[in-house]
Amino acid sequence: MAVVGPFADDRGTNANWLGAIRGGYGNPLKKLHTDRPVSEVVEQAFTDALKTRQLLGVRQKSNVEIAGDVIKFDCNYYFRREAHAHLLVKVLSLPSHNQVFLRVYRTDNVEGGWGAGIFGNTDELAQFAQRTLNETVDKVLADLEFIAALKGQHSVLQNKT
Repeated sequence: MAVVGPFADDRGTNANWLGAIRGGYGNPLKKLHTDRPVSEVVEQAFTDALKTRQLLGVRQKSNVEIAGDVIKFDCNYYFRREAHAHLLVKVLSLPSHNQVFLRVYRTDNVEGGWGAGIFGNTDELAQFAQRTLNETVDKVLADLEFIAALKGQHSVLQNKT
């Protein structure tokens, strides 16, 4: 069982910035912002995914914490829809917070569109970004080395590498 710790926002932009629908010259026509900081959106995605897989624990009883950095999480619609989610994910042993696992996971999705600007729908673009984030979280939770670190088998992996 694991708990989700903090994810730092290393994107170098506004904490709620998600992306934009752009006009013919690349100018932002409609801007997308999250209702809470992106770091919290990422933390919630991990919390939901762990809960769904019955891997979510409580802080007092968990041996590991998942934390990390949001390197990139954005979306744009110019001539096509693009969404990117790049996360540095750590597994930390509790209560010491020693790092036992570290890896970067990336998902870059592109969908053809049929014109930008006034035809772009901000809700659809936000959903596309959320799907991209969910795919990235799924990649993390499908990584056998990550799962081994969650289960406390990190010392075996360190001996093999």
